[in-house]
Amino acid sequence: MHRIIFLYYLILILALITNFFTIKIRNLPVGRAWEALREDETACRAIGINPTNTKLTAFAIGAMFGGFAGSFLLQGKVL
Repeated sequence: MHRIIFLYYLILILALITNFFTIKIRNLPVGRAWEALREDETACRAIGINPTNTKLTAFAIGAMFGGFAGSFLLQGKVL
C-alpha cells in the first residue's frame, strides 16, 4: 500500500514539474516559434524561422516526455 501512495505522489510531482516546464517554454522564443509554425508554415519561413529545426525541437521534447512517461509506466508494472 505504501508503494502505491509513494508512486501516486511521485507521479503527481512529475506532472506538476511537466506543467511548469511547458508553461515556461511557451514564453521562450522556441515556444513562440512553435506557435507561429502551427499557424502558418509559409509565414514562418518568410520571417526567418527554420521550420525543420523547429519541428525537430518539438519532436525531441515530445519524445523526452514520452520516454519519461514510459519509464514510469514500466516502473509501476514492475513494482
